[in-house]
Amino acid sequence: MAYIGGGHRLIQAFTTNGLIHMLVFMAAGFVSILVHELGHALMMQRYGRHPQIVLHGMGGVAMSSGSAFSKKENLLVTIMGPAAQIVLGLIALGIWKGIGSDNFPTSQSLHFVSSLTWVSLFWALANLIPVHPLDGGQILGSLLGNSRRKALHLTSCVIAGLIIAFLLVTGIGFQMPFGLIILGFLLFENIKALKNQP
Repeated sequence: MAYIGGGHRLIQAFTTNGLIHMLVFMAAGFVSILVHELGHALMMQRYGRHPQIVLHGMGGVAMSSGSAFSKKENLLVTIMGPAAQIVLGLIALGIWKGIGSDNFPTSQSLHFVSSLTWVSLFWALANLIPVHPLDGGQILGSLLGNSRRKALHLTSCVIAGLIIAFLLVTGIGFQMPFGLIILGFLLFENIKALKNQP
């Protein structure tokens, strides 16, 4: 979050305003990711589980113990994360447009709401890409079933590879190196998983 929020620019030229700007972005990102995981956790709780949320450097994860979810339950638990985040993003967008960019009390309050909007909407949609273990990959895995894990990881490899190729060919990847790193990591993990499948 620090890197995406402008931390790389601070290394080149430190300013107090730049530091505050980065911290505000990090706070918006934290809230957005927490709401995403709460979406998963609340649906788990609805099915009688006792969920836990762990936030880490690459985002977060909602976990619960007990028997496995049914196919329908698993789909709903998975979908509720991005759904909660999209709702948060739309609420933030409504506040942003309702107040108007020129009417916020401070530039940092405007930055928080705008960051909350873009982080929530972008991450929710990006997380629906059908690449395991993103939510989109989890949804694909639920639809394919446990007997088709090889197809899941193969599809994930192909889609991740195509997106990486697109980002490199268009040059977008050089403007978003963090996205390339994440996709490269996911591609590598799915190749490993594919090799372990019978």
